[in-house]
Amino acid sequence: MFRSRGENLHSIYVLLFLNLAFFLFQVQDPRRYAQFFCFDRAAILEGHQWWRLFTFQFVQGGTGLFFMSPTVMVFLNCLFLYLLGSMVEDEWGTGHFLTFYLLSVAGSAAAGFVVNQPILGSFFLSYSLVFAYSTLYPDSVFYLFFVIPIRAWMFGWVAFIALLTGVLYLGSANSISAMGGELLSYAYFWLECLLPARR
Repeated sequence: MFRSRGENLHSIYVLLFLNLAFFLFQVQDPRRYAQFFCFDRAAILEGHQWWRLFTFQFVQGGTGLFFMSPTVMVFLNCLFLYLLGSMVEDEWGTGHFLTFYLLSVAGSAAAGFVVNQPILGSFFLSYSLVFAYSTLYPDSVFYLFFVIPIRAWMFGWVAFIALLTGVLYLGSANSISAMGGELLSYAYFWLECLLPARR
């Protein structure tokens, strides 16, 4: 679908490793870990804590529309990354997939600069993957609670409504940052995938 699909180097395994490795650090001292790795505009602008532009996405848990324990969050994020990310990377190739991923992180960080509140959470990429996957494979079926069938396009709309609720009604800094990442990464998806396919 992309203009140049490229080779699939299975970069999702690196991302899975990073999620699990950071989680092992987090369980040692969750509060100190969150303070050290969350997105903090003031700390970044001081010029010596640039890692926060990237590491905030590996802090499991966090506030938002739904709060889940760090253990549940790392499980769900790794599950989403493996199931959705492997399909998306196989369709696009590693180059496009990593560009999509980095744009999701960059958009979330840019929104974090605007709202000027500490942000953390590992769900930012999950939203991007859900939207991209549900566009690429709208008729694929997930089984909610292993019983209730739900098509990917419906799952995408549920995720969008949840994210929009967090932005408009809760004013959550995490949700606003997630929306920034989704808008930037999905714009890349449209420009590189959907628009060329319609020409």
